This record gives sequence, C-alpha cells and structure tokens, in this order.
Amino acid sequence: MSEITSVEQMDKSKKNSPISQPATDEATVLLDKAENKCFWNGRAFDDGQQVDCQGEIYECNYGQWVKM
Repeated sequence: MSEITSVEQMDKSKKNSPISQPATDEATVLLDKAENKCFWNGRAFDDGQQVDCQGEIYECNYGQWVKM
C-alpha cells in the first residue's frame, strides 16, 4: 500500500477531481476515456494514491476520488 498524503479541504478556486461514493453495484467504466490522474487543490495524484482530509481517506480511481 502506498503512503497516505495529508491534504487540506478542497479549495473550490483550485483544480479538483470529483468525489464519488464507492460503487455498490456492478458498474461499467469507459477506461479509454478515463483520466489516470486525480487533482486535489491543484496537485496531481496518480491512480491508486490515497489522501487523508480531516480523517477521511480518499483514493484516486480513474480521475475521481473514492471515499474509502
């Protein structure tokens, strides 16, 4: 598992990727159109990297943050 990076709350004036809830049902993902980076306050993170924002862990998953 990779190291978890501590981050501040999202600043709407900076580039941020959307946050989605974990999928509970089977989902179809168009991987050829998905991004492989997520952004948090303008900082890029690779797919699979995790961040900690005030005790909540999020993982970069195809251009979206997924709450763990």
